[in-house]
Amino acid sequence: MSHDHPSPWSPSGHQQGWPPAPQPVPQPTYAPQPPPQPLVAPAAAPPIEVRLTGRPGQGRGLAITGVVLGGLGLLAGGVALVAALALGFLGGPGPGTYGLRGTVSPNGGALTGTVLADEVSRTITDDGGEPDDVTCPATVKVAQDVTAVCHGTDYGDDVTFVVFFEDDRGAFTLLEV
Repeated sequence: MSHDHPSPWSPSGHQQGWPPAPQPVPQPTYAPQPPPQPLVAPAAAPPIEVRLTGRPGQGRGLAITGVVLGGLGLLAGGVALVAALALGFLGGPGPGTYGLRGTVSPNGGALTGTVLADEVSRTITDDGGEPDDVTCPATVKVAQDVTAVCHGTDYGDDVTFVVFFEDDRGAFTLLEV
């Protein structure tokens, strides 16, 4: 065996190309730490100064205007609500506000348009209206769930009168639309 190349396991050291023998790793040395210092609040910073470019009180006009307009809007809404409730509860005249009840005597289960127009006019007049030129279909069947539509004016306004027959004895509900 030749000794040109010593064995990596030989006590003489190492062979070129082989890893070096392990070296001891130096242990780091630590400097002693000083004791912890108590926390101290940083020095107070000077207050921030803000300079306004306008006069004090300037710019409040828009806020005041908004408050005034909001109050007026609430007032107008309240007046409209009171008016709507008063008209609804008082049942003032006007189309479609309420139904009127009445009875007409049918002749053999039918009415002529003239008889129905007269009854519609009388019912509206009794309720305080001023009907005029009321016309109804030439012949109207009187039975439960039958509807007749008449036309005319009330207080000078064009109006449609809807007559709902409730039974075959002539009981009806009248709506002004």
